Amino acid sequence: MLKYSQSVCALNLLKCEQQIDDLVKNGLEYMHLDFMDFHYTSSFGLNMETADYLIKKYPNVQFDAHCMTSDVELLLKKFNEIKIQRVSFPLRQASVEKLSSYRTMFSGQLGVMIESQDEIMNYVDIIKNVDFIVLMTIDKIGGTGVKLNPELLNRVKVLKQINPKLFIISDGGLRENNADLFHEAKVDVAVGGSIINTYSAKDKVEFMTWWNEKYGL
Repeated sequence: MLKYSQSVCALNLLKCEQQIDDLVKNGLEYMHLDFMDFHYTSSFGLNMETADYLIKKYPNVQFDAHCMTSDVELLLKKFNEIKIQRVSFPLRQASVEKLSSYRTMFSGQLGVMIESQDEIMNYVDIIKNVDFIVLMTIDKIGGTGVKLNPELLNRVKVLKQINPKLFIISDGGLRENNADLFHEAKVDVAVGGSIINTYSAKDKVEFMTWWNEKYGL
């Protein structure tokens, strides 16, 4: 089973609310929220007010905050207040000591983002101590429409050998013509963006119904 998560930043925030309503109505269980500070990556993401609004409007959806920021600690208290379920931050900023400290500030699940250049075996102790991974499946972060690097999906097996309990969220490059690769790699949740507007059966069936028939229930 491969679950789908909608990247909110990949949508036009001024026009997407009806799209999100339709996705949730038809079974969307996960939503992916990008937070960026223009320091870690040269893009801006969502703000806390938008995240709080979405979490309150869709109480049955599980949200993850993907923090491409220079210091996630500055955000943890607020994330706890708005009751987001999962928070991830860059692997290279992590340590076992930081994770222990962060757990005193945030009651949800903590994870790390693994980028294409990260050497996984250098961070085994950290991977053993997180609840989930945001596995980047593109070579460069911070943009939209970047192509999948399929070799990065091979990391799922390595990660689950290190920590069999890991929940793995893939992020980047998901298209109709490569979604089978995410399923075969045993990703738990695949984050998508434009796929909801470009899948071939768009005129015949709603996206979540199409997705779940292929990869879900």
